[in-house]
Amino acid sequence: MGKFDEGEKRSFCNTVWGKGPLSISYPGGAGRKTVIVDLEDGRYAVSKRASPSRAKLEALVLQKLSPSGKVPAYVTQDGEYVVQEVVNGDRLSEVLEYATPEKRTEKIILAGKTLFELQQAGRNTGLIEIAPKIGADPAWKNNLAQVPLRLAERMGFSLTGYDAEKIGAWLEKGETAFVKWDARPGNAFVANDNRIIWFDWEHCGVGSTEDDLVWLLADEWTPISPDAEAALLAHYSLHSSVSIDEITHRFKTKAVLHSMIRLMLIFDRKTEGRWPSIKLALAQDRVGVSLPHINRLCRRTADWVDTIPEFRCLESMIVYANEYTKKQQHDVT
Repeated sequence: MGKFDEGEKRSFCNTVWGKGPLSISYPGGAGRKTVIVDLEDGRYAVSKRASPSRAKLEALVLQKLSPSGKVPAYVTQDGEYVVQEVVNGDRLSEVLEYATPEKRTEKIILAGKTLFELQQAGRNTGLIEIAPKIGADPAWKNNLAQVPLRLAERMGFSLTGYDAEKIGAWLEKGETAFVKWDARPGNAFVANDNRIIWFDWEHCGVGSTEDDLVWLLADEWTPISPDAEAALLAHYSLHSSVSIDEITHRFKTKAVLHSMIRLMLIFDRKTEGRWPSIKLALAQDRVGVSLPHINRLCRRTADWVDTIPEFRCLESMIVYANEYTKKQQHDVT
């Protein structure tokens, strides 16, 4: 995706609204793909997508799902740009970071149930027949199953006993669902009336019903909450044709692999010197590049691998990963 520069933003406003903006603000920093445009008649979120087809898909999703009240209201789409309402509230990632443990569990459960309701809405509105298929290519499954081996190589760790071929076979689709896919806490708002509003739908598609839970619960910004995890797995199983044992096994398999992807993203984004501030990363909705986030990912992943015999060979690597960057200087605020 090309740079969304100042002249381009103002030209877009003149094309769509016939006038320039009063102001343009940049939630998450000037380099992000979404800006807030202030006009005399209101405020709008303008997003630049990777292609017109991606923008068209997101526009269709917003039109179909807006009546649910769980996505931003759709305004318009032009080429590779999508315009939607500005939601008044706080990012879910920020709410989870500062809430009490009880409130964290409450909000995680609400977020997960909202994703399931949007899956159902995607089925009822026909989006499941239109959205692109995710993970249908065997090469995709094999690539995902290879993640622990790539993480081991990245850290210089000697990993033995891991059967990527067997794990890859577990990644065949379960119950098909319309999924958001990029269901990270940073892509949701807690609205002022306590609704969870999910935005940024350009990567949605047709996957398995547990996929949205993997993105939500295995993200470094999501606090560890066994109660929320158990409640959401039970909810998804109860309201679908998937048994609790099947959905739990599929979820944990993918969650382990997804967590290791998140670890690699953190390692790749760590620069020389001190660790970035958690507060700064949160404000900019960035990858959680911090020792507490590594610790959180490793603790939670260790719990998951302990329940799957084929993953127990990863236990020592997870311990190693938690120590891997501790020789670096600690966080600064």
